[in-house]
Parts: sequence; C-alpha cells; structure tokens
Amino acid sequence: MKGMELFEGKANCATCHVSFNFTDEMYHNLGVGWDAKTKKLADQGRSDVTEKDANRGQFKTPTLRDVMVLYNRGGNANPGLDPKMKPLGLRGDEIDALVAFMYALTGPVTNAEPPAAGSLPK
Repeated sequence: MKGMELFEGKANCATCHVSFNFTDEMYHNLGVGWDAKTKKLADQGRSDVTEKDANRGQFKTPTLRDVMVLYNRGGNANPGLDPKMKPLGLRGDEIDALVAFMYALTGPVTNAEPPAAGSLPK
C-alpha cells in the first residue's frame, strides 16, 4: 500500500504511467538519449521518425520497468527535458516500496476490449 501511495503521490509516477497498462501512450524527453560528455543526444528518439525538432529526444512512455534511479534523479538533464521530469527525492525505503508495488502488477496482460457503443454512463 505504501508503494501505491508513493506511485500516485510523491513519486509522481501516475502522471505518465496511467491506465490498465500503465502508460499514457505519449512521448516525453527524459534525457535517456542524452550524452552528458558530448552534450548531444546520442539517440534522437521520436524526431528520427517525425523529423520535427520538437520531438528530439522523446521516447514513448513505457509500461513500468526497472528505471527507478533515473526517475528519482529527475531524468538526465538536457535542453529538451520534459517539464514533468523533476528530482523526486525518494529515500531507499520509498524506492523499495514502489518496486514492491510494481511487483504486485506482474502477471499476464489481457487484451482489454473497449466498451460497446452506448454502454458508458452519461
């Protein structure tokens, strides 16, 4: 429960890791492709596909995986870093609680069917 509270609160995970598969299906720059030594993107990310500068260094929000250290430090600083990426300041026990929560999410993923037209409450 502590991990879930952190996931939705202080750790700010639920900002992008939403829905049944824990992704907003959007693209964000977390600094993953940034090379601090050369001060350049080693991987251009989404802009390789779109050829738009605004998409440089952006990658699709993955489903949850083991990247807690990257998120806790606020990504890798670079000129296009997504404004949602901020240092979290999580303690070791809080990271452990988040990881425990994520382990609770393991299991087979089922194909979710969209609701039938007209079946949603008005």
